Parts: sequence; C-alpha cells; structure tokens
Amino acid sequence: MHVLPSLQQLKAHARRAAAHRIHQTHRELEPRKRQAAWYAAATAYHPLDATQQQPRAEGALLQRVRLGYCTGEELQEDF
Repeated sequence: MHVLPSLQQLKAHARRAAAHRIHQTHRELEPRKRQAAWYAAATAYHPLDATQQQPRAEGALLQRVRLGYCTGEELQEDF
C-alpha cells in the first residue's frame, strides 16, 4: 500500500525545488550579468543575515541586486 506524502512534506519539497531552480538560474546568469557574479562572490549563495542592522539605502541596494536590476554601468553600456 502506497502512503501519500503529507502537506508539510510537499511544501518542503516545493521549497527545495524552487531554491534549486533559483540557484541554477542565477548560475546561468553569472557570465552575463555583473549583479549575478557579484552576488555569488559576496554571498556564496548563502542568504544574507536579515538581523544585521544596516542603513535603509544599503538594504534597498542589496534587494535591487538580488532582484537583478541593472547597474548604472550596464545602463550606460546600452546607450
């Protein structure tokens, strides 16, 4: 008799699969996007500690990098 996984097990599996896919996508972007290369070098793909106190401007900048926004240098290259 086959036992179905619990909802908790399904959620854990979905989280692991999503994290794996994000990591894989980020690795593919590293050669083309400076933000991806910087993030990999700065964090080694370990989440940043959110408990550290930092100025709001720095937090906003880090969040933009994580989300893949272009840097000012990249924008200038496109013009």
